[in-house]
Formats: sequence, C-alpha cells, structure tokens
Amino acid sequence: MIRRVFVEDKNLGSSTSLLNDIKSNLNLANLEGLRVLQRYDVEGLDDTSFEKVKNLIFCEAPVENLYLENFPMCNSEIAFAIEYLPGQFDQRADSAEQCVQIVAKSRPKVSCARVYVLKGSLSESDVDKIKKYLINAVDSREASMDKPQTLSREAKVPADVAIIDGFINMDKDAVVQLHKKMSLAMSVDDLEFCRKYFADEQKRNPTITEIRLLDTYWSDHCRHTTFLTKLEDVKIQE
Repeated sequence: MIRRVFVEDKNLGSSTSLLNDIKSNLNLANLEGLRVLQRYDVEGLDDTSFEKVKNLIFCEAPVENLYLENFPMCNSEIAFAIEYLPGQFDQRADSAEQCVQIVAKSRPKVSCARVYVLKGSLSESDVDKIKKYLINAVDSREASMDKPQTLSREAKVPADVAIIDGFINMDKDAVVQLHKKMSLAMSVDDLEFCRKYFADEQKRNPTITEIRLLDTYWSDHCRHTTFLTKLEDVKIQE
C-alpha cells in the first residue's frame, strides 16, 4: 500500500521570489500565483507506524500544512510535479526513510517530488515554458500526478555491446567512412592502426565500446596523463 503525503508551507509568501522570477524571465504577466508543495509517496508502513511519523517526519506542524492523498486546488489552478531521474540520488527521500526507520523500526520506500501549482490565465504554451524553466533535464523530469502501484523499480538488463562487424577486413575507404560515422577524435590513420592491431593481434572485430575507449584515451587531453605510463600486465576477469 502506498500512502501519498503533500506538505505545504503555511506562509504562501515563501514562493513569491520564484513567482516574480518566472514572471520576469518568461514575460508571463498572466501568472497570478504560485504554490510549491513537497510530495512524499510512502510504501511499506502499517497504519500505526504511519500515524506515528506523518506529522513527525514529513511535516513541521507549526509552519506547514499536511494533506493526505490530495491537496486543495481551485479551478483556476494548474499543477505539475518534478522528480529526480531514475538513478539520481534523492537525499530528501533517503533522509525520510532513515528517520522513519528510527521511529517505526522498519525502513519504508519513499519517493519524493516537488509539486508546482500555477494560478492564472495560462495557455498550454505558457505552462510548457514554465516546466522547461524549472526542470533541469540533466537530473530531473516531469513526474506523473498519478499514484504508482509500487515504488519498486526493475532495472532493465542492457543489451549486449554492439560489435563493429567486418572491422578487421575494412579497406581504407571503409575505415574513412567509419571514422566519419563515429565522429572520432583520433585520425583516420589512428583508426587504421587499431584495425591492423585487431586483425593481426586479436584476430577479431572490436566492440564499439573498445573503439570509443581508445578514442577517448588517444585524445591529446588524456594522452599526456594516461599513456605516458607503460601498461605491462593487465588481467581481466570473465
């Protein structure tokens, strides 16, 4: 069972700075108001444990309002949420899990998102501008407003690393085309040197990863710190 908790600062003026920032930088005069809530999805707690921690861990009652499952909105408001990308460390979620564990003696799964509530006569284009402004695509994404069935995530098994078929038998023209296709930093002659090595020494075609790795370490930026050391013994486990 997943329980959803929303926490909002009682002092709604705390979002004023961000509101003015968005209105000014995006030239959105129709944006009249902005609310920011912290959302917690909690899985793995029984009723008794949840009652113990909901106002102790997730909310500071004197200065914050806590809403269960849903939060109040008026018809003129639009809400969306932002969460970290899968694989990014979420310190807020991790801290919440640890704190709950201290009180409840069992560690739940916690997922966090920040919910933004916009008020005003905004078009879809206006909302998209705000989303792009607030979402750092490097580490975050827009989160679904629907509650998930579970917080457990299955790791996808990656496909086998692709092999550059026919590499060791390529003629000069084919090497030139491959060099162009892969946008390599090494020269065509360097790539031909690699082809000859794999043909004569390894007697096999390399993977794309091997060529990319060589290309990175072959660059002038890395060569002076990496390849001045002679590698005499390299052991790779199966």
